[in-house]
Amino acid sequence: MIGRQVRSNAASLSRHIHARFTTVAWNAIAYVLPKVAVLTAGLSVAHRFGHEAFARYSLAAVTLMVVGNLVGASLGTVASKYVQEFAEGDSALIGRGFASLIATAAAFSIFLSCALIVAAPALATIFAVEPDVTGLLEAAGAAVAMCIVSGAASGLLTGSTRFKQAALANSLAIAVFAASLLPLNAIAGAGGALGALALFYAVSAATALFFVRRQVRSDFRASTRGELRARIATMLRYFFPMLLAAGMITPVVWLCNTLLARGADALIEVARFNAGYNWFAVVSAIPAVLAQVEFVHMARAQATGDTQRLAQGLKLFVAQNLLLVAPVVIAGASLAGLMMGLFSVDDPQARSTLRLLLAAALFASLGNPAGMYLAATDRIWIASLLNIAWALIVLGCAAWLRDLGAFGIAIAFVIGYVIHFLTASSIAWRMIRAIHSN
Repeated sequence: MIGRQVRSNAASLSRHIHARFTTVAWNAIAYVLPKVAVLTAGLSVAHRFGHEAFARYSLAAVTLMVVGNLVGASLGTVASKYVQEFAEGDSALIGRGFASLIATAAAFSIFLSCALIVAAPALATIFAVEPDVTGLLEAAGAAVAMCIVSGAASGLLTGSTRFKQAALANSLAIAVFAASLLPLNAIAGAGGALGALALFYAVSAATALFFVRRQVRSDFRASTRGELRARIATMLRYFFPMLLAAGMITPVVWLCNTLLARGADALIEVARFNAGYNWFAVVSAIPAVLAQVEFVHMARAQATGDTQRLAQGLKLFVAQNLLLVAPVVIAGASLAGLMMGLFSVDDPQARSTLRLLLAAALFASLGNPAGMYLAATDRIWIASLLNIAWALIVLGCAAWLRDLGAFGIAIAFVIGYVIHFLTASSIAWRMIRAIHSN
């Protein structure tokens, strides 16, 4: 009797672990492939055209990330939350809010794409590097529209726990990107890499929307104009603080690039920082993959009032990040010369910049679970204020240390993430203790 019970429990645990691992694996593919595309695009520019062309390209690429990826990723998080909440935990009702989210994404994509193209000459003047980067910024503006729609459409799949389909959409997109990158580089130089990224986002968006076409069509037919507007308003009330809570890093990176671009030895310092930041983004993908999965589970637990499950999810998330990210950071620090050499900026200062940014990525991964907990429990404004504080700390330290170039910016990142980790974790655990004491 006892033996059967033990075997039954072991089988149940095995199925649970297998299901969770499979979910994480598919989500990892879906999340990592866009990062691979961005990393590969930068590597191709650095390898073919040198570090100065890579520096100029990076100014346009980081602008694309601020205007396009920031909005697209935030809309994806909004989708992950409200796919579950509008369905009230009932899988048969998943599809509510799809039409509202797509309409919102379309509006943002058109407006922001046009705005960036129009503002390109003014932004090029702010960066003040030679040759002028207006053309590259206009190419980034064209990519913005597809980036935003891709983020929103992927969020609908993730929120529906259709992680395999999200992975398939991005797998097809990376194949098109790989086939187009070198030809476009040959035709348009560094701007060709931005064109290849635009193709990646376009294919990803089209494929994801194909997978959810029935839900979107059904929601448009079933919802009144009032319902569509009400859901849009609900999502926007969450979206705007989410920009601050989850997407503050990209504006900070953009402003740090602006500081470097207007300083001494502008192009080499911009190249050092962006080479290091590309690897920072790769390491940060590990906790981000887990965050997307855990956030869906947290949102479901919040919708059903399961506070015990929320607390357990936070503990598991912190442990997972530490066990997975720390070894990667150590390995990356030991291979710093090789990794920066791939971007044609291998020198002692570049290697030190990378090591500091990898350390910052570790502390960021440890603080991320607390931010996800606050977002899932509708304390989004607390998470937003914490990220605003992080941004002010990093930018203040970056301005103070700007004479150290990229190395000084990396120090600012470490300081900011250490403070953020300690503060956010303290607030989250205090809230958990308050809930369980009542």
